[in-house]
Amino acid sequence: MSTKKLLQAAAGSAGGDPVYVEDVFSTYLYDGNSTDNTAVNIGLDMSGEGGLVWNKRRDGYTNHILIDTARGVEKYISSDDTAVESSYSGSLKAFTSTGYTMGTAHNYNGTGGSFASWNFRKQKGFFDLVKFSTTGGGGQQTVSHNLGSIPGTIILKQITSGADGYWYVINKNVTSPNSDWWLNYANLNVTAGFAYWGSTAGIYSAPTSSAITVSTYFTNQTADFIAYFFAEGGSDDQIFGDDGDEAIIKCGTATTNAAGVLATDVDLGFEPQFFLVKGTAGGAWNLFDTMRGFHAEKVGNNKYVRPNTNASEGTNASVDGEFITSTGFGTNGNGVMGSANATFIYLAIRRGPMKEPSAGTDVLGMNGSPGSSDYAQLTTGNLVDWGWQYLNGDGAKFFTRFLGKGYLNPTSTAAANTSAATAWDFMDGFEPHYANSIGSYTPRQVYGLRRYPKVFDVVFYSGNSTAPMNVPHNLGVAADLLIFKKTSAAETWYVMTPLYTDPNGYNNTGRLFLDTNATYSSTGWGGTISTATAITVNTGYFLNLTGSDYVAYLFATLAGISKVGVYTGTGNDLNVDCGFSGGARFVMIKRADSTGDWYVYDSVRGIAAGNDPYLLFNSTAAQVTNTDYIDPLASGFTVTSSAPAALNASGGKYLFLAFA
Repeated sequence: MSTKKLLQAAAGSAGGDPVYVEDVFSTYLYDGNSTDNTAVNIGLDMSGEGGLVWNKRRDGYTNHILIDTARGVEKYISSDDTAVESSYSGSLKAFTSTGYTMGTAHNYNGTGGSFASWNFRKQKGFFDLVKFSTTGGGGQQTVSHNLGSIPGTIILKQITSGADGYWYVINKNVTSPNSDWWLNYANLNVTAGFAYWGSTAGIYSAPTSSAITVSTYFTNQTADFIAYFFAEGGSDDQIFGDDGDEAIIKCGTATTNAAGVLATDVDLGFEPQFFLVKGTAGGAWNLFDTMRGFHAEKVGNNKYVRPNTNASEGTNASVDGEFITSTGFGTNGNGVMGSANATFIYLAIRRGPMKEPSAGTDVLGMNGSPGSSDYAQLTTGNLVDWGWQYLNGDGAKFFTRFLGKGYLNPTSTAAANTSAATAWDFMDGFEPHYANSIGSYTPRQVYGLRRYPKVFDVVFYSGNSTAPMNVPHNLGVAADLLIFKKTSAAETWYVMTPLYTDPNGYNNTGRLFLDTNATYSSTGWGGTISTATAITVNTGYFLNLTGSDYVAYLFATLAGISKVGVYTGTGNDLNVDCGFSGGARFVMIKRADSTGDWYVYDSVRGIAAGNDPYLLFNSTAAQVTNTDYIDPLASGFTVTSSAPAALNASGGKYLFLAFA
């Protein structure tokens, strides 16, 4: 059996359940509460499978705290110093089948503190950890691992007294100063560049898919060591996902040009959520993640911590720093990768979830009573990638994690308002900041959408006036509904769907407009709408102009979760079957063949047998509460006979989006 087939079997892809990135990695953010035995559910089986929890207090000068299952609970080492392993009472107290529990330690769970933990579960093709001991006899010693492939990155640390206590990092892609990569090292705890270890000092020979051989630096001592192994992300590591053919990690190098930028964006084969980077010639280590804030091009405000220092979290406010794409990352100068003609190593982990949602509430969270403060978290109960806030009489505002700060207004053609800060570092909501008096506009309604395969995705791209331009996405299926907005300048909102065929027979060239009640226009797209991996944009109608930036929101139908469809009005009560079992919690409807507003209903404000409040995405008008235009239906929703022509004219054609 080939190495890859063995790995697939070990990962569960052959003869077992598939394994996804959300099964083996998690970024978890929390505020300390000084409560003993606080349970942390990160969705990883840490007690059964084993792994590493890397913790950092974000708002204070405190050590990075690394605790793993090989060394045991409350035993930590710090990436920012050379100290040996120490006990930290009240830190991580127990590993569990869903994460861990923690105590009251100030630098782990102190009241008022803001914390992040990056959690790695052991898994072939991704990550392994091994504790080993040496007896002082010198020579070479084999250290076995279960990564199942040649490691892309190896991190070694002596955890008992002796030697220098440094953290040694070996990267498979660094072939200088020595052409044998395993003989080159950098130190995680300092900023120095890669150096040559010598032919008999560190790792003695080429690592294999099952072992490394350590030499005299280790074996001349009687000591204990910890080794962390990260897969490179090569063909042997492509064992994850539904079909067991995808990688979730990538270790590599990237080199800037004379202007201090990457001439071409790095294609990882996936969109990253975790990004660790360092210059091979020297410079700080920088750790980014999309939970705290790692955004698309021209956004800035990326938040980083540095493993080589105990400093609090910093923010790269430059708009010309590192950025993520749907398939990898790039730079525009400045940032931490802004040095000219410099090579950087990186370790990137794929964004999740990779698995389809199990319920509509995974994708869409809602809250009808989020509070009246301008600067407060809006809780939706789920992790939010696209947040909608509706204020009665002020209309809706759209906030997007991929874009970071600012918002878009669906009632306006205006460019993105980037003067307004937005905080995304919450596990169950978001925090919009913009100049408005929330208390003047009530009630307030909040929606939170999370990106999931086959349901919803977000794409950011810059135009190049070349037709056609294929823009990769991660929806996993062809989109049924696409909403486009130019973010860099004023332009209308374009809404596309292949599901509606206009009277002239076109279903892939026309568009609707989210900011108006206008009817479907038969021109404006000019090309294929979507495949399972990309959308195609041409140069016409302002969707692909050089110097312009765009965001696209993609939706698809997934049985029992979401439904994009078109119904024909009857003028009588009309049942719209979405394939749900408990009715629709959210419904958006727009008449396509004539004028009509964008109606929005939800179960928080009420989808009932009586009056059903609705709001309009294309209007700042206050919500309407005294009409009965839709009713509940177990499989979807019912449009009533009392509904106006904008919702139920006989023979009318209506586009809708619904979530269970």
